[in-house]
Amino acid sequence: MKKSAYFSALTAILVVLSVILGIFAGFNRLGWSGLPTGLAGEHGALMTGSFLGTLIILERTVTANKKWFLFIPVLNGLSLPLFLFGLPELALLALVAGSAGLCYIYLDIINRYRELYFYVMLAGSVCWLIGNLLAWKYHFYPQALAWWISFLLLTICGERLELTKFLPVKKWQKWFFLVLMAVFVLAGGAFYHAGGQLAAGLALFMIALWLLRFDMIRKSFKRKGLHRFSAIMLGIGYVWLAVSGMCMLLFAYTAVAYDVLVHSFFLGFIFSMIFAHGPVILPGIARLPFHPFSPGLYVSGVLLHLSLVLRICGSFHGIYPLKFWGGIFNGIFIAAYFLTIGYQVFRMKKAVIVKKDMAGLFS
Repeated sequence: MKKSAYFSALTAILVVLSVILGIFAGFNRLGWSGLPTGLAGEHGALMTGSFLGTLIILERTVTANKKWFLFIPVLNGLSLPLFLFGLPELALLALVAGSAGLCYIYLDIINRYRELYFYVMLAGSVCWLIGNLLAWKYHFYPQALAWWISFLLLTICGERLELTKFLPVKKWQKWFFLVLMAVFVLAGGAFYHAGGQLAAGLALFMIALWLLRFDMIRKSFKRKGLHRFSAIMLGIGYVWLAVSGMCMLLFAYTAVAYDVLVHSFFLGFIFSMIFAHGPVILPGIARLPFHPFSPGLYVSGVLLHLSLVLRICGSFHGIYPLKFWGGIFNGIFIAAYFLTIGYQVFRMKKAVIVKKDMAGLFS
């Protein structure tokens, strides 16, 4: 096995373990006593940094020309065993190093391709670095939350902005989108607890409306198969993003608002993006010659969002069983999605091997 393939495989294992242990840590936070991981307090850092951060870095390094970049997602992913062994300071330092490495990767990309959307993604990686430094220094995750949200928001918005070059989006509309992102980062990150929450909430709500209006989901929805599935998941995600913005606007500085904000953004918005892009991103990372899509993905996608509605209703009305079971089902349906993807990869890869064998037999 080549060294690059070895590092990619190691990183993939760390990503999978991070999401599994992150889900169980979330279960522990809800009060579930089965399989205690000792990671309940690190749930946010695991899901944002060890899982999503490592996945994003891996996606970028696979397409890069420099093989040593593959050390960066491995380093970031090592935050998982460090959290697991009770070394949170070292784990957060690994995330600091990983986010700094992602900044360098984007600078390298920008040096070759001076595209506006890469600058947006670079700004997102800088936000992640700031959030990780705050988390490492204070070990108080709510202080890093707005920066972590900015990281994921700008990464996704940069990718969607890249696709607007295939759409009739005017220059001023793109710049308005950039202004909204800048307002959110400044208001949410720098001035969140000084009145910035309202401006950040309005900006987030407007970003969701912009994406619903100008993203290519309308065109994709008219097509069948994976394109329609992705469009539906993206549209639902943008609605959840609007809910996150409204939460900042209407329910400022309450514990309920914090819980709803976190899960409407990270579960509703971010996992909608993961569900939508999973069958596309996975082949690029694993170098598969096919897209592992199945209509069965609709089941886990729809049920995830229904369970999230259940959880949020439980939070708003103070009905703990609704919140508890909604959260448990959130994790179950996320796992169901990845299991469906894994089964499709196995089935389609087997079909490719059989096809090659048959071709060799008759050649």
